[in-house]
Amino acid sequence: MKKALSIILALSVLITMLVILPITAEAKKSGDYVYSVADGKAMITGYTGTASKLEIPSKIDGIPVTSIGSEAFKENRSITNIALPDSVEYIGENAFMGCSSLATITIPDSVVSVRKNAFSGNPWLNNQPEGVVYAGRVAYSVNGSCPAQLVLKSGTTEIADYAFFNCVNITSVIIPDSVTRIGDYSFWKCTSLEKITIPNSVTSIGTWPFWDCKKLESATIGSSAQVIGCYVFWYCVSLESVTILNPNAKIQGFSDCSSLETIYGYRGSTAETYANMNNLHFIPLDGEPSTPATPDSPVPTEASTEAPSTPSTYREIFGDIDGDGDITIVDTTFLQRYTVGLPTPYPIGEKIK
Repeated sequence: MKKALSIILALSVLITMLVILPITAEAKKSGDYVYSVADGKAMITGYTGTASKLEIPSKIDGIPVTSIGSEAFKENRSITNIALPDSVEYIGENAFMGCSSLATITIPDSVVSVRKNAFSGNPWLNNQPEGVVYAGRVAYSVNGSCPAQLVLKSGTTEIADYAFFNCVNITSVIIPDSVTRIGDYSFWKCTSLEKITIPNSVTSIGTWPFWDCKKLESATIGSSAQVIGCYVFWYCVSLESVTILNPNAKIQGFSDCSSLETIYGYRGSTAETYANMNNLHFIPLDGEPSTPATPDSPVPTEASTEAPSTPSTYREIFGDIDGDGDITIVDTTFLQRYTVGLPTPYPIGEKIK
């Protein structure tokens, strides 16, 4: 038995080494910089020097530097000034977090994506003019009071994670059609926000971006959004109507949107299917309104002279609550809500055609 356990442990160690070695082997060092290379582009992943003023090179060992990796300069208390080259496009999570002496950062317009807490805990943010603070072409945060009418400038490519978190006085937002990503928690607890239009350019909507926007009454989601997660409008208790312009969007739900009554969309779209399954009024953007389904009446269909056939396929909803083919944390959350008697967007323990 002991011999068997020893063999198993040895195999586990070997497998772990095989998994780790390719990753660590990619780490390279040039001077004080640690970096990795993918697709002919370099990412700065660490810095071992002690300089107070730092100008990151546009190339390292002849390879263009296009990104600053997660935690690359985290808690470096020596750097006071840093300049990023025009080649940088991406700044990772916590990249400059805790750099308590970092007062000046030169960020080029080439930067199109900045992830969570990239500049947290350094004085750079407080040194910016009052209002929306941009990191390159990313709406990163706000210095001082949030404006009631938030108008993001043309050319903005991303709204960063937590960008306008707890901006309780924002009542309206204009997002330009250059934005492609709305980050996690970006408008969380914007409790005065009344409506939102997500432009057609947005392809990615993060987790909980409009959570607890209690006054939000209507939302329009543009044609490029592929997935509308169940947490996008979590606890938007005043949300009455949603317009979904992508006819094939994957709609995971509108959790705790207790006032939601109407879905606008196209005939034959996933929006219509979702509305019918959840007894919501569906208003087509390309035809006459359909009769809303009720708990006591089936969804109207065209008359047929043929005898009804037995459905050939069913999906059983036990673990996979949202029916996406995988059991994820979303399904676990719905099961937890079901066990304590809270409503869920999908029926549990039933067969659905």
